[in-house]
Amino acid sequence: AAHDGLVVFASAMASGLGVFNATSRTFLTVPISSTESKRKYCGATAAHNGLSSVIVFAPMREDAVGLFDPHTLSYSRVDSGQPGLSNQVAAAHNAWEHQCLRPCGDSQRDDLIDDKYWGAATAANGLVVFAPYKAPNVGVFDPVSGSFSVVDIESIAPPLMQHGRFRGA
Repeated sequence: AAHDGLVVFASAMASGLGVFNATSRTFLTVPISSTESKRKYCGATAAHNGLSSVIVFAPMREDAVGLFDPHTLSYSRVDSGQPGLSNQVAAAHNAWEHQCLRPCGDSQRDDLIDDKYWGAATAANGLVVFAPYKAPNVGVFDPVSGSFSVVDIESIAPPLMQHGRFRGA
């Protein structure tokens, strides 16, 4: 996501966020605290929290929404309130595994069962929307209130555990 000449990269496997200054062509990293070692976030978007612009990161394996303040170069987290979401995704994955006609237990797919959202976009009303990859819902983050909510899509878009539902927003 970009803001005032800065392009901010979501942390996937890195231990911090990447920040590229397109004007000076310099790069720096901002350390983040995380319990995940890989696939922390997947996608970012610029939003406004009522006071200033922030960069919001879509939680892939994190149980929190990531926030970056481009003015202070600081990182913070907002609990998604969904610590059990990974368990829901794993249960859906296991159900899908039993329906498979060929061996499905390869480590690559097993490694993907916790991947929740893949992509973020800021809607016209200011809400940040996360594209459901393996999550059974669309994630919605309000940068003004700091609240996270979901819209269930399980009955409309059944799980596609091998490849996920959607990518990008």
